[in-house]
Amino acid sequence: VIISSAHAQPLKPGEWQTYTSMRAVQALALSSDSIHTWAVTTGGAFRANVRDASEPIFALRTTNGLTENNLTAVASDKNGNIFFGGNTGGFDILNEATGKIQQLGSDIRSSLYPIKTINSIAVSGDTIYLATGYGLIVFISGNPGYFGASVNHIGTFPTQDSVRQVIIFDGYVYAAMQEGIAYARTSSDLGNGNNWTTLTDTLPITALVVFNDVIYAGTPNGLFALSPDRQSLTAVPFQNNISVAHLAASSDSLFALDISGTLYSTHDLQHFAVQSLISNVGSPVTAILLVPHTSLVLGTSASGIAFYTGDQLHANLFPEGPVSNDVIDLN
Repeated sequence: VIISSAHAQPLKPGEWQTYTSMRAVQALALSSDSIHTWAVTTGGAFRANVRDASEPIFALRTTNGLTENNLTAVASDKNGNIFFGGNTGGFDILNEATGKIQQLGSDIRSSLYPIKTINSIAVSGDTIYLATGYGLIVFISGNPGYFGASVNHIGTFPTQDSVRQVIIFDGYVYAAMQEGIAYARTSSDLGNGNNWTTLTDTLPITALVVFNDVIYAGTPNGLFALSPDRQSLTAVPFQNNISVAHLAASSDSLFALDISGTLYSTHDLQHFAVQSLISNVGSPVTAILLVPHTSLVLGTSASGIAFYTGDQLHANLFPEGPVSNDVIDLN
């Protein structure tokens, strides 16, 4: 830690302030206003205006009410709520209008499951789906909110198989898992393993996205499309066989980020544009987010976020703080 890089603020007796590095971005989400992006990092969360880079960055840490600083997932709803998931099962909800944070992950954190990490969060109306290291958790938001199904055995897959990502499409919930894809009707009892269908055509599944009403799955062995009858996965030809880390889609383009941080984009699934991003943003890209009127927001492993407004690149945006969260010496 370079202590001088954090600007100290006057504190009252007994008052503490947390200073963390927020350079390592792990996930991104768009606020309901479609102007601000939330980034969750190994040192907390921050919000940036992706239309006006001069707006001050707003940061949240444990001293602001978060359960933990090492955050791994984020999502938003149309009511201005931001949902945060953490490395040890922290699950917090921020209401942007009031600034209040609810800490709701105590049961997850106190469970006996060895891996409690929340890998991703999907929002479908008032229903929030948490993809965790041991399965799927359903939360119903409201006043008050409550937890619904907690699923640690999905179909024929092993008990406590990790769910890496969850998406909702056309009345079904789809889970990206180590063993393949699992899906079930959202209206069914998700806790009943018999209500899930599992596909093991290729494994593991690292990412899911909907593009032109088709489910696409990213894997270490390339990109696959789910058949219309949801019974099989078909390989999508690439000019080279990439290892997909993240997927994103707009109305006319599909984006695939490989594990090296190279971005592939296509309009027709036949012709792919390839862009190496590290030279522009300074470190490997770890997350991608499509934003209206902004081509892409990029989360990086060591340089915060970057985004374009028009032809101008705004890079290395993150709150002030130390270079690293690994404290070696305070002398």
